[in-house]
Amino acid sequence: MKLPKRTLLMTVLSIILALSFSTAAFAHPSLIFPKGTSSNPAYISNAPDFFAWNQSPSDNEAEMFLSASNGFHYTVSTSYPAGKTYGNFYLSQGMKDALPRNTPIRVSIKTYSNSVFTGSDTGYFVIQN
Repeated sequence: MKLPKRTLLMTVLSIILALSFSTAAFAHPSLIFPKGTSSNPAYISNAPDFFAWNQSPSDNEAEMFLSASNGFHYTVSTSYPAGKTYGNFYLSQGMKDALPRNTPIRVSIKTYSNSVFTGSDTGYFVIQN
């Protein structure tokens, strides 16, 4: 049986479109703040209230790692219902007070979908005092 060219073309396009949507569900997270690099960190005047990132709607778990060259490090993880296209971690006042000043701080976010790693992103910032 020979398919008409239009039917064949529509079938191929449908398959490509379906694959693009299925792979989009596993997009890597992207930090919204901080977005600085190791050679050009984001300079801020006060400790941040939260960290935020874009993520895939299928993500339902995240880990955040903070570290600095002075030995400071902090790790936190959370789980949440899938469906959000962003994630955030709010910092307590004690955590904001504990962040080092005038030292580059590295923040890394890792996201997961049902315990399967979906990606990570890293940013740098300096709290100036």
